[in-house]
Amino acid sequence: MLNRLVAPVGFIVTLMALAFVIQTLGNSRPANKALIGSKLLKQYEVVEVTPPLAIVTDQNNKKIDLRLQLTKPTLITFWSVNCGQCDIGLPILDNFTKDQNQIELILINTKDEPKDSQEKLQSLGVTLGTFYDLDGSIFRNWEATMPASYYVVNGKVKYFFPGRIAKDHLDALSTGEYPQSK
Repeated sequence: MLNRLVAPVGFIVTLMALAFVIQTLGNSRPANKALIGSKLLKQYEVVEVTPPLAIVTDQNNKKIDLRLQLTKPTLITFWSVNCGQCDIGLPILDNFTKDQNQIELILINTKDEPKDSQEKLQSLGVTLGTFYDLDGSIFRNWEATMPASYYVVNGKVKYFFPGRIAKDHLDALSTGEYPQSK
């Protein structure tokens, strides 16, 4: 019976050793050294593309072409009232806008009633305004996740941040520590 166990145990030990080697080779930075600046942002870089057409609605129910709002580096963030990650991220974005003026921030609420969106922003203590994507078409055209942020420079999407964007990312963007276009 012991002879029948040698092969499976040997196979398992070999797999564990292989997994350890792959893990070690794949870990190119020390575990305690966080990525910062351009190295942090590099993982979110996309092939620069023109953002899809987006006609958003403002608080006065007026239609606005989003592309006309992209006159300087802009972070566009999609959010929703029922998004738990948005509850955490929106106050971070609000504080970010108070600490800098190089980057414009545009919030786009997706599929919520404007009244509900305003109540949510107030409950979170967020003073930023928001545009509305009432039918979710912009969200679908941008192939966004919830939440999602897009950093647009010179009319082109440079970075895509799926999920809640972190303060470290915002700091790297605001200091200009991002990889330059070729």
